[in-house]
Amino acid sequence: MLWRVYKGTKKTTKQEGSVFVFEKKQFDRYSKDDREQMLEILKKSVIQLTKLRHPHVLTVQHPLEESRDSLAFATEPCFASLA
Repeated sequence: MLWRVYKGTKKTTKQEGSVFVFEKKQFDRYSKDDREQMLEILKKSVIQLTKLRHPHVLTVQHPLEESRDSLAFATEPCFASLA
């Protein structure tokens, strides 16, 4: 349950979607090396999900973006977490 899911709309096409956001401050209690490893795993997981194409797998509509405080990516509409 690390990712928060928000309802979103693409500005240009008005297409609905979901935005997954991970706040990096969740890893503050870990050592620097552990934090970097966990962030790399999260990034690789999203990249793998982006490459998957199947009708029964969540489709990524906007690739992973990283800021100083968070990671985020957009998908087709999703009404609950994937847990």
